[in-house]
Amino acid sequence: MKFVEEKIFRKEIIVKNRGSVLIEAISAIFMLTLIISFSISTCIKSNQILKERILREELNRAMYNTINELKYNTKMNDLKEILDYNYIGLKFDENFYDELMNKDILNLTKGSDIKISKLKEDNYKLEILIDGVIDRENLHVDIKQSFTKMWWMEYV
Repeated sequence: MKFVEEKIFRKEIIVKNRGSVLIEAISAIFMLTLIISFSISTCIKSNQILKERILREELNRAMYNTINELKYNTKMNDLKEILDYNYIGLKFDENFYDELMNKDILNLTKGSDIKISKLKEDNYKLEILIDGVIDRENLHVDIKQSFTKMWWMEYV
């Protein structure tokens, strides 16, 4: 009788062990699933932030080049004439730098990515605002910069 009771007791222990192993396996799979999904979402977000930083850097560089072009290679009277009535809208794409090097800034491809407008005007200076807004591939970059064009800058 003792032997039969011992066998039944061992079966109960084995069943209990199998049940706890099953629960541990399910919880381990759940934890691995959480870790993998967290890793994937972190990687996707990191990739999106990297793309936004690259786009922001490109737009910032384009605006810096545009400011220098307006300051030193564009006549103040030409700018005043155009900016009195409207703003200058430029298209920012992969050909922007080539056009900026080969064409006059007032003859670049028109668009709405980079807007140049006048803030204040004086006889000796012109305050200008450049607003760059890019919405591309679920990315939004908005940079505003203002600068002053003085009368002597076109003679440098």
